[in-house]
Amino acid sequence: MEKIKIEDIILSILWAGSAITYSIALVGGYQLFLSDFIGLAGMGVVTTIRLVRPALILNSLLILLFVGMLNVASFVYFFNLVISFGLLGTTITPGIQIYSLGLFWVLILFRRPIVLETLKGLIGSSDSQLLSERDQRIKNFKQRFSNLSNAEIEKRLNLNLSEEAIVALETIKREREADPEVGSDN
Repeated sequence: MEKIKIEDIILSILWAGSAITYSIALVGGYQLFLSDFIGLAGMGVVTTIRLVRPALILNSLLILLFVGMLNVASFVYFFNLVISFGLLGTTITPGIQIYSLGLFWVLILFRRPIVLETLKGLIGSSDSQLLSERDQRIKNFKQRFSNLSNAEIEKRLNLNLSEEAIVALETIKREREADPEVGSDN
C-alpha cells in the first residue's frame, strides 16, 4: 500500500473545507465571491495535475496555497481569517489568508529539502558560477587531503566519495607521480 503524502492530505483538507463552504452557501443562500470560484478552479487544476502528472503536485500545490495566502483564491469562506490591507470593497480583498498560510508552511516544513532545491533551481546559478563553486570545492578537498600518504589516497579513492573529493584525490595522485619528491610517503 502506498504511503499517504502530505500533498494529498492538504489537498483533501482544501476540498473538505470548500465542500463545507459551498454546502453552507447553497443552503443558507449566501453569496460566494470571485476568490471562492478562483479557489475552486485552482483546486480542480491541482487535482487534475495530481492525477495526470503526480511529480508536479508539490509545485502546483505551493502555487495554489501562495495564491490563497494572498487571498486571491479562497477555500473556506466561513472559517476564514484574513488580515486585510489595501482596498476594501473590491471583489478580491487583498490580505493574508491565515488558513492558506498555515497549510503553505506545513507543506514547506514537510517538503523542505525538495522546496529548497526547487527554489535553488528557480533562482538559478549560471554555468560559470556552478563551475567556480565546483572548483572551489575541489580546491578545499585538495587542501584537506594534501597531507595524506599515497596509501591513504588509494584507500580513499576506493570509498564512495563525492565527485569533487575524487577529483581532488586523483589530482594529488597525478601530481605526486609527476614529481616523486612530493609523492614520498609520510
